[in-house]
Amino acid sequence: MKSIDADIVIVGAGLSGLAAATELNAQGHDLLLLEARERPGGRILSRHVAGLDDAALDLGPSWVWPENDRMIKLIDELGLRTFPQFAEGRLVFEDQRGLIRRDLELATMAGALRIEGGVGKLIDRLCDKLPEGNLHLGNKIEGIATSAGAGLIVTGSAGDKEFSLLANAVLLALPPRLVVESISFEPRLAEALTDKLAAIPTWMAGHAKFVAVYEKPFWRELGLSGDVISHFGPLAEIHDASPNPPTLGILFGFIGYDAEARGQFGEKLHQLALEQLERIFGYKAANPLEAMIWDWSKERETATQRDHAPLTQHPHYGFPASLLQIEGNGIFFAGSELAATSGGFLEGALEAAGAACHRLEAFLERQKASAVTSS
Repeated sequence: MKSIDADIVIVGAGLSGLAAATELNAQGHDLLLLEARERPGGRILSRHVAGLDDAALDLGPSWVWPENDRMIKLIDELGLRTFPQFAEGRLVFEDQRGLIRRDLELATMAGALRIEGGVGKLIDRLCDKLPEGNLHLGNKIEGIATSAGAGLIVTGSAGDKEFSLLANAVLLALPPRLVVESISFEPRLAEALTDKLAAIPTWMAGHAKFVAVYEKPFWRELGLSGDVISHFGPLAEIHDASPNPPTLGILFGFIGYDAEARGQFGEKLHQLALEQLERIFGYKAANPLEAMIWDWSKERETATQRDHAPLTQHPHYGFPASLLQIEGNGIFFAGSELAATSGGFLEGALEAAGAACHRLEAFLERQKASAVTSS
């Protein structure tokens, strides 16, 4: 029989997978972290502006909350800093007819924290902590099979080359829908289990963000916070995303149309978003230094077809007890959607990773004890 290539194979180098790799490395486990994308981070993606290290466009999650104990601890451990979401000034409301009010004393994200330099700094620092040779990008996992001898056979492809690995355990740090739609299992997962996993929505997978960059946050001079709620669109919700201190002015908005509608608008959607910003913030908003749309529904490693309709409310996430049965075979599940209390959020990614590592280590201890007994 082929020798074990790694004690543990972790699939997915988003926050959950990277956090799990960090924890399991600290426990002395030999592991491989495989990521289908050519970058780590998963749904965390920060693009820097004009070479400024402190100004980043967070195209995925943007906020941390003071009660997110795991995130606050990790940020501190990685030597990063937070600052409060700008919340001074008035909110703008746009009704279904396009009529605008600018007199609302309301800050929708007051109390939220942002990470200096963007959330992507978390990913950079976690990757820096990994031993050389741990992380492999562009490696797509396609199958997991129970070996006739011992361990699990993990198959996949890297570019035009196929590969096969043998591991004692596999940790799938992916959204549940991606697991059932992109990975085959031998023996096959029970239909009831695959149905349950496929029914778990991937948080924010169907959404798209529009980001516009300006020389300064001129809306603040107008007494506006940058917060907008719109029933006219195309941006349904807008926020100030400027760095601290505000070396640039940045606005971002969630596009209120679903993936199909966004596709029908095509390039026109970009111009419609700028026209909306001009309606709301005045002529200075019409000509940003740069602007872009990032559509997560187009990311094959994030969204399935079922995710193309944006969620209108936060789902009730959690860990299905039926997953424990397959974990008895050495296949473990992490990912923010499986967190017991903070599903979908950054905090949930850490929560799910920690819980999965705990169960995985217990499994390996049982394996070790069984091997000693049988010998």
